[in-house]
Amino acid sequence: EALVTFESNPQKFHLVITDQTMPEMTGLELVQRLLTVQPKLPIILCTGYSREVNETTARSFGIHTFLKKPVELVKLNQALREILGGSD
Repeated sequence: EALVTFESNPQKFHLVITDQTMPEMTGLELVQRLLTVQPKLPIILCTGYSREVNETTARSFGIHTFLKKPVELVKLNQALREILGGSD
């Protein structure tokens, strides 16, 4: 559903935050689809334990930020500020 929404109007999205484990596809599969449509889209991928993805793997897929769950709000805030260019 999120992918359909994104594909219908990708210019509305400035950033995507996703999880690695989802019902229909993995986060890495979603990232590949998103970046096909909008190659410079900043993406934050969150995951708990995963054999499939780590920081190195995430970067190789074009993911901007990789966060381990439970996600600390300070780290999420820092990632968002970095991506969106915010300041204090």
